[in-house]
Amino acid sequence: MIYPSLYKKRLKTGFLALSSLFIFLQSVHAQDPTQLQADKKAIVTAENARFTILTPRLLRMEWAADRSFDDHASFVIVNRKLKVPSLTSQKKDGCLIINTGELELTYKLGSGSFNAENLTIKYLKSDTVSWHPGKQQKQNLGGTMRTLDGADGDYSRHENRKIKLEDGILARDGWYFLNDSSSVRFDNSSWPWAFKKERSGQDWYFLGYGTNYKAALYDFTLVAGKVPMIPRYAFGYWWSRYWSYSENEMRDLVSYLKRMNIPTDVLVVDMDWHRQGWTGWSWNRSLFADPAGFLDWSNKSHLKTTLNLHPADGVGAHEDLYGQFAKSVNFDTTGRKPVPFSVSDKKYMSSLFDVILRPM
Repeated sequence: MIYPSLYKKRLKTGFLALSSLFIFLQSVHAQDPTQLQADKKAIVTAENARFTILTPRLLRMEWAADRSFDDHASFVIVNRKLKVPSLTSQKKDGCLIINTGELELTYKLGSGSFNAENLTIKYLKSDTVSWHPGKQQKQNLGGTMRTLDGADGDYSRHENRKIKLEDGILARDGWYFLNDSSSVRFDNSSWPWAFKKERSGQDWYFLGYGTNYKAALYDFTLVAGKVPMIPRYAFGYWWSRYWSYSENEMRDLVSYLKRMNIPTDVLVVDMDWHRQGWTGWSWNRSLFADPAGFLDWSNKSHLKTTLNLHPADGVGAHEDLYGQFAKSVNFDTTGRKPVPFSVSDKKYMSSLFDVILRPM
């Protein structure tokens, strides 16, 4: 992307969280709840431990003192019912040994929760790839970064150093470990919602792949859900500037870009499309007298248009749909106080979409 006046651009966490949540909920909604429980033939239990062989390269490892194993969807895992791979399990010399042809897991029976002394996994196609709890990767190939705020190429002005990516799935170490023990879970309703379940046990996933990176990514998508193909326009030129543009100024800007032969694909309208402050849900009619007409024009101009949202301040009394929204969440409007933003409240978020966003 190219950002004119990049350093005036400010994105709030609330907008990113809301958009990410909306995308994730659509992904979870597409999942069949019956897919969350793995086939029993792929499960091996040993006292307070449960092991699920998802693929020859991907294992789930759970330990719970009360054996309260959990099969809800999480932020990462949305599918566990896969074709049962070939596997063998045996108890030998006080250990449980599971072999998938590609991985060999060894767990010392009766030794309690998983640790470096009682659990090991070997990748059988390479003598150099093995893992035990607590082992640190040395050659991760990098994943994503949370925000582009302050980014100048691969340099971060905020941190005054080269950007450091978070760890990703692929590493020259040949393995990936996911601790899913404390992540938020989702219910199985038609409008999936997060809930926090206090759990004292362990819920881990291990992916061993050596140098077979394509297989690693494929296996990950089997449990984390398919990744939609990014639309072609997303790779094009984005106009994004934190500025109080009016509708007419936007039209003039697009005309200028066309005269300069810049094939713009995405038009970002920053926060001033709405009224009053960072958070807002009602069009600023002094800048956009005819919002529907403006969006119709941008669509006919072959532009994908996005409006920035920063929902952290809730829904204020000055909003066009304040009364209707407050009623939908049973909020007392005495004193005309804002309805506080509550991303963890299912009723609040479903009403936000049903009353405000979808009609818009």
